[in-house]
Amino acid sequence: MEQKNNILKSATELVGEGNTDLEKNLDSKIPDNSDKSNYEQELKKSEAQDAEALAAQRQAMGLEAVENEASVEQESTIENTSSFQEAISSGRLEEAAKWILDNRNNEKYDSRWLDHRSRELFKAARQTKNWPLAKQMAELGNGQDAIEGRRKVLEQESGLKYEQI
Repeated sequence: MEQKNNILKSATELVGEGNTDLEKNLDSKIPDNSDKSNYEQELKKSEAQDAEALAAQRQAMGLEAVENEASVEQESTIENTSSFQEAISSGRLEEAAKWILDNRNNEKYDSRWLDHRSRELFKAARQTKNWPLAKQMAELGNGQDAIEGRRKVLEQESGLKYEQI
């Protein structure tokens, strides 16, 4: 809006006041913030409709419902540490856990790598209060001291005894 007003002021100085054609033309060229907000709302509405249509299509085909239809379109494979960290960032903790467990005996990754990655997933699981996953990652600590430390943190944050998780 401020940009439009500045341009209008400059143009008015050049052509004189009272030129309504200039103002109308400017309105059509420079959207104000409310137009942006409307656009974003329309985009979200469209995305929701797409997800609903996809859900209906899956149901009509006799396929299982998916909690977040938008995620069906994404390829959800983790190939390396970087994509593992992206999975954690995007909240795909179960997928990240499966990958780390599948790769814990991979010669490509050593015990230090496993400790660091399991700690990242341990932290993310605790932040989402996914106590069973956090417990699973606690057990992947490098050495008994690391495992005990994670167990204590998990008990403190969850308010449960470790055996109850």
